[in-house]
Amino acid sequence: MNNILIIGLGLIGGSIAKGLNASQLDLKIFASDKNPSSISSAIDDGIISMEIDINDLKSIKENDIDLIIISTPTSSIRKILKEFESSGVLNSNITITDTASAKSELINEFKDVKNLVLSHPMSGSDESGYSASTSNLFKNKKTIVIDSFDADEKHLRIVNRLWETLGSTSILMEAIEHDRAMAYASHLPHLISFALMHSIMKEDNSNINDFAAGGLKEFLRIAGSDPKMWADIFSSNHINISNSLNEFKNSIDEIQDKFSDSKDLEDFISNIKAYKQKSF
Repeated sequence: MNNILIIGLGLIGGSIAKGLNASQLDLKIFASDKNPSSISSAIDDGIISMEIDINDLKSIKENDIDLIIISTPTSSIRKILKEFESSGVLNSNITITDTASAKSELINEFKDVKNLVLSHPMSGSDESGYSASTSNLFKNKKTIVIDSFDADEKHLRIVNRLWETLGSTSILMEAIEHDRAMAYASHLPHLISFALMHSIMKEDNSNINDFAAGGLKEFLRIAGSDPKMWADIFSSNHINISNSLNEFKNSIDEIQDKFSDSKDLEDFISNIKAYKQKSF
């Protein structure tokens, strides 16, 4: 893991670059990003050595890239992997990983790839872009590692070492299990936050913001997250999110049905609280 190419210098990709740069290891970090200002900022900050065109296979080989981290939305990852498939980067000696929040579509599309180990760092922010990135974003956090392609041991070892270097603990999961868990752990909460913000928007001449206490503002904080990224996530994991949303709607109906009986409602909420205190 000496020469590393990061594709996408947003919050996650930029934080990976800054974290690796701060590790004091003998690394050369390269990057690719559609936004020229992100590249120039990273170079000016001394975070990356230079930009590499991911369509230039010769440049990737000339710079002896041995680890590629794709930190873009799932739809973009699919396109990049297709390009790598045609250029011979897939099933080469170069280790490839990603940082996407949904995995099943990638697993279904790419088969028998021995150098692809998928990752999902459980770190983030409602802010986005290179300017929001930080060197300690992954410290004391968990990263889910998915080896559904039965990658060679060398590649799995390199990916685990990457997250260890960034201060994160790796947890091995299957792609299907990951996407189901993320629907509840991350995707549904963001969807509910967006939906609540939307319902408040429809309250004409509302002064709700004037009376919003910490609870509402904290709940709505994630509604300020990157729209492009979350539209991609909702689309990529829509089946699992729809299933979790249906369960959530059923729970809302159960609570609403108990409005007429305060004792029954209190008992219902007490059971929920007890479960929360025991499990979270």
